[in-house]
Amino acid sequence: MSHTAEMAKRAAQREATTYDDVYHSLTHLNDSLTNELEREAIFRIAPERKGYYDQGDLFGPEVTAAFPSCAQDNRNAGNCYALEQPDGCVHHLMLVLERGLRALAARVGVPYVRANWQDIINKIQSELNKMLRGDPQKDFYREVNAQFGFLKDAYRNHSEHAHDDPYDMPKALSIFNHVKAFMQELEKGGLKE
Repeated sequence: MSHTAEMAKRAAQREATTYDDVYHSLTHLNDSLTNELEREAIFRIAPERKGYYDQGDLFGPEVTAAFPSCAQDNRNAGNCYALEQPDGCVHHLMLVLERGLRALAARVGVPYVRANWQDIINKIQSELNKMLRGDPQKDFYREVNAQFGFLKDAYRNHSEHAHDDPYDMPKALSIFNHVKAFMQELEKGGLKE
């Protein structure tokens, strides 16, 4: 709105002598502002979603530090949620989860290649079966791996393939909160990139 701002600055510096002068100045400002606004796209963010927009630490600073490559998708998931784009929000959340799966695979010695999540989950389970009984990490890793299987079936498969049943805002928020809690659990369990 730079043109309108300049016009307003000049109008404020001029000394208006009559109401007619003031009326004409305001009419010109209104016309200029209308023209500039018609060239712009403006989005309204509902107050309850404002805190999700353009935030880098939506999952907390500990998760951001443990999984720094997630920062952009974390921010994009929040932006999509704030702008009422639930399918986009879930897509970015699945990209965040993929980095968690990659970290788990690395921790148990499974090479991460761009493959079907189920193949990676199965290979992780195979490696976990080789770990010693009583290893405290084994139980944590098994639980986390099972959770990846659930998330894959519940959300990822649906979000990554064309479907006639788009996500709605309450479902996107539920998935957002689930992924957030899960990534926090991964970080607390010592997984990181």
